[in-house]
Amino acid sequence: MRQWGAFLLLGTIWGSSFLWIKIAVGDIGPATLAAIRLAFGLLGLLAVVRLTRQPFRNLRTYLPAYLFMGFFNTALPFILISWAETRIDSALAAILNATVPLFAIVIAHYWLSDEKVTLTRIAGLVVGFVGISYALRLAPSGGSNFDVPGYCGQEGAVTHYHVLLVIFANGQQQPLPDNRIAQMNPDPGAYIGFIRRPEFTNPSLYCPQGEIHALHTHDGSGIIHVEMPQLVSTPPTLGDFFQIWGQPLDSGHVWSFTGRVTATLETTENGDVVSSTNYPNPASIPFYTPPGGPQGNPEVIPQSEIFDGAYGTGGSGGHFGGEIIRLTIT
Repeated sequence: MRQWGAFLLLGTIWGSSFLWIKIAVGDIGPATLAAIRLAFGLLGLLAVVRLTRQPFRNLRTYLPAYLFMGFFNTALPFILISWAETRIDSALAAILNATVPLFAIVIAHYWLSDEKVTLTRIAGLVVGFVGISYALRLAPSGGSNFDVPGYCGQEGAVTHYHVLLVIFANGQQQPLPDNRIAQMNPDPGAYIGFIRRPEFTNPSLYCPQGEIHALHTHDGSGIIHVEMPQLVSTPPTLGDFFQIWGQPLDSGHVWSFTGRVTATLETTENGDVVSSTNYPNPASIPFYTPPGGPQGNPEVIPQSEIFDGAYGTGGSGGHFGGEIIRLTIT
């Protein structure tokens, strides 16, 4: 029983690491995250060596082998797993990683003379395959039937990136509603898609207390957070955001402004606009997943586009996915 307890504890520690990778990789990147994990591992090993007083024998002789094994067995897999989690959810990454022992059984049979396949190992292989197949069925499907306007939940989801909305009306850029309008004390920290008032959220879509919509804002800068609990094949749209907000959006109306609406989607890279597309129907503008993946925000937010921070910086660490949506009402 004690061994089974240790086995379950080890599985919990290893399995939960995929969740923490998913949370961290969107902010610090795959290579940096892998380096930090390895640094903590090195400190732990050095502490064990120090406490057990084990000497480093023949270090120069075995150093090339240690470096080779460390790179291909630890560093490179850590980087690739972190990179993969910018494109798939953490549950799926953990399940796919669980296939490694299954492949090891087959490969070891042909490469190692003392690791031949036995009936017991075949039985373990079959059980493992069945278990992983069942787990895959439970993993998020990434389908297009996710109800974006109707979803309420917590932040820190599988998908988390930022889009910049610039509304230009009455001859000037318009900030989105924030605590200037809410006048709440303390500051709630989130507004559109969170505050249960019609200026901020469609009354028919109010979330339970403490929960937040998949599309929401944290200030008046124009930065929209896209945070969903699963991957989707069809991206959410500006129409979804306005539906959550409960405000009109069409070729003649944006929020409280009326007139001819020109809607443009710009994609930026390293601060430069690399593509620009006009949309006759502004509600159809998609919130595309950034090139860095569903948690990737590779671009620095241009401060001139968010009032130089006068209404906040988006609650996004100064970065966004590179998509700028411009709505001009004339």
